[in-house]
Amino acid sequence: MAALSHFLNLDLVLTSRVDLTPLITHLDQTIYVLHHQEHEQQFLLVLEINDAGSGIRPHPLSNS
Repeated sequence: MAALSHFLNLDLVLTSRVDLTPLITHLDQTIYVLHHQEHEQQFLLVLEINDAGSGIRPHPLSNS
């Protein structure tokens, strides 16, 4: 019998011409921000969906 897969997390990579900070603020408790920066008039946001049962601690907002 085949076992079902289980994902521990899901990383999302978003790019935009507008600042994604309002999205971060709106999703505050449901995501972990892995990376957030502006480069050459493009905004990049890399985040994970927060799984409260996973025991993973949140990553601080990173602007590096």
